[in-house]
Amino acid sequence: MGLGDRIAVMKAGSVRQIGTPQEIYDEPADTFVAGFVGSPPMNILPAELLLMGDRPHARLGEGTLVAVDQVYAKSAPRPVKLGARPESIRLAVPGEPSAVTATVDLIELTGPEKIVSATLGPDRFTARLDANTRLAKGDVRQFVFESSAVRLFDPATGVAL
Repeated sequence: MGLGDRIAVMKAGSVRQIGTPQEIYDEPADTFVAGFVGSPPMNILPAELLLMGDRPHARLGEGTLVAVDQVYAKSAPRPVKLGARPESIRLAVPGEPSAVTATVDLIELTGPEKIVSATLGPDRFTARLDANTRLAKGDVRQFVFESSAVRLFDPATGVAL
């Protein structure tokens, strides 16, 4: 992605998205682009978009609510795929709202960071944390998906909402 000012992401001969590398990374057009760009790729989890008062939330498979950007309020209620980049998921501060409880399955120290895989009900996600973060395989911890970085996709077509 560092080779051009604008790039095109293609699949099977068709263009899925054209934009700057940052636009494609931050605002993927669909779940294919979201999973293709970035390492580790964007997490894609099944969810239900709903309103709590006038605030949109995504309910994940086991019932945990994740706050999402207000722009999604007009699309609720409906099933969605929730997309979150690993660096937009962090450990929660005790008592923090919209924290999800997950079990740490795998920790990969890459030097300056830890790539952590965790299980959330029937689903798994990856978080990118500071290398000094203390946690161990099997730990049950709370994580926060930064609402401003969460992207939602149509579950049937994969297209961004």
